[in-house]
Amino acid sequence: MSKAYVVNESAPPLEGWDDLARGTCMWRTMISADVAPTNTFSTGIAYFAPGATLAPHLHSHPEVYFVLEGELEVTIAGVKHCVTPNTSLFIPGNTVHELFNAALEPARLYYCFATDRFSDVVYQFPYPAKPEPAPNQGLVAL
Repeated sequence: MSKAYVVNESAPPLEGWDDLARGTCMWRTMISADVAPTNTFSTGIAYFAPGATLAPHLHSHPEVYFVLEGELEVTIAGVKHCVTPNTSLFIPGNTVHELFNAALEPARLYYCFATDRFSDVVYQFPYPAKPEPAPNQGLVAL
């Protein structure tokens, strides 16, 4: 049986990815059975600096986002949505989705999975990493 649990956003450790295959986002797991008395949900806050991404991926668990701050491009099953604060999104399980912060300001969103442990969420990245653009070597097209 679950009992009440309260946690401040700054309390959980900051985690994240910084690679082309998965993306460049950060997050804090707020509620998960690993750290909280839950048997229903796993939640957290995701952070996207300007230019940050979460590469196209899927997982079996449905997910809900609620945008707290900033603007994000969220593509779900090939359909791009430009979202701003106070926007909620539902992503069915096994649906490819990705996020990108094309804005000049950071973005934050609250996420919730329909599982009691964040560690139960197995991220699958179905596409190879996109190569980084080649640096401009001072060549000018004529």
